[in-house]
Amino acid sequence: MIVLDHPNAPICSSVLHQPGGFAWWYAEVLDDKGNGMVLIWSFGLPFLPGYKSANDSGKPETPFSRPSLNVALYEAGEPSFYMLHEFAPKDVSWDGGNEWRFGETTMRCEDKDGRRFLSVSIDCPVAGGQDRLRGTVQLDGWIPTGMPELPADADLLTHRWTPLALPAVGRFDLSTTDYQLSVDGHGYFDRNASAHALHRLDIQYWLWGHARCGQGNRIFYVLWEKDATDPLTLGYELDGKGRWTTREDLTPVFSKSRRTAYGMKTWDYLSLVDRVGASWMSCQLSRCVDNGPFYLRYITDASFRGEMSVLGTAELIAPDRVDLRRHRPLVRMRVSRDSGSNSMWLPLFEGVKDTRVSRLLKTPMRKVLGR
Repeated sequence: MIVLDHPNAPICSSVLHQPGGFAWWYAEVLDDKGNGMVLIWSFGLPFLPGYKSANDSGKPETPFSRPSLNVALYEAGEPSFYMLHEFAPKDVSWDGGNEWRFGETTMRCEDKDGRRFLSVSIDCPVAGGQDRLRGTVQLDGWIPTGMPELPADADLLTHRWTPLALPAVGRFDLSTTDYQLSVDGHGYFDRNASAHALHRLDIQYWLWGHARCGQGNRIFYVLWEKDATDPLTLGYELDGKGRWTTREDLTPVFSKSRRTAYGMKTWDYLSLVDRVGASWMSCQLSRCVDNGPFYLRYITDASFRGEMSVLGTAELIAPDRVDLRRHRPLVRMRVSRDSGSNSMWLPLFEGVKDTRVSRLLKTPMRKVLGR
C-alpha cells in the first residue's frame, strides 16, 4: 500500500505523465497556540473534482494536466483562510528536482550541512474580486538519516511517502488586502507520489498524524487495507538531529467510532500502545478543521507517556469516497480554476473566512461563469 522512501532520493518526473498518478509536496508550520499553515503543491491531487471519475471511466488524466496549489491558514486552532487553486499546465513548471513554479508562486529547496531549506514566494488570486494572497514561507529542518533506500528499479506503482525535513522550524507571513497572518512555529515537510491512482492502492482508510516530541518528532500511519480486519500500524521516531527509528510493535486503540454529517467514519481519541501496553502516542481528534465527504483534518492534542500535551495534526482519508457523483458539486464549490467556469458559490469557501459573504455579493455574474 505504501512504502517509505529516502529523503535524498528523487522521484522520477515520468510519474507526472502516468495516467491517474499523483505527486504532492506538503509543508506545515504550527505554533503552540494553534496558529499555522498547510501548503500543498501538487500534480494530480487525488481530491480534485473529476480526477478519480476520469480514471474510473477509462479515460484517466495525467498528473501534469491537473496542477494545483492549496493553502489553509489557522488561528487559535480555527480555520481562517482556505484556497485550492488549479492552474493551466502551461503556467506550471518543475525542474525534476528542487524548483517549482505555479503561476506567480515559486518554491525552492536547498540542502546544506545535513539540513534542508524550503523557500516559498506565494502570489495567487483569491475568489470574489481582484485580491491576491501574497507572502513568503520558510522552513529549515534536518534531512532525516538512518532510513532505508529503495532500489533504483522499485515499482513506480508503489505509493512512496518521503519525509523531507524533520524536525524543522518554519515561518510564514501571508496577507491579502484585508487580512494578514505571521507565524513562527514547528515545521514539517514531506512528499507523496505514485504512478497509480490513490483509490487503486487497496487502502480503505488512511489515518496519518504527527506531533513534536521533545526536540524531535513522532509520526504514525494507521492504514486499513480493503477487506482486511486489522489495520497496518506504523510509528516513526526522529530525534533532535533527524535520526530515524521505525516502530512496528504498535497497536491502535480507538474510542467508539461515529459518523460525520457527510458519512465519514471517525473517532474522538486514538492511542498507539506498544507490546507491554504503554502508550507510545495519544491523540485527541475532537478539533476537526476540515470536514468533508472523504477527507478530515484535525489539529490534535498529542501526548507521550504522560508528557504534557502538544499540538499536532492528523488526516483521515477514505479513497473510495473521493469524487463521488453526489458530492462532486460540493467539492467544486471549494476549487478555483484558471480556465473554465467556477462555482458561483466559490467565494463562500475560498479566501478569508470573515469576508466570504461580502465577496460573494460583490462578484459579477460574468466572473462567476468564467466569461
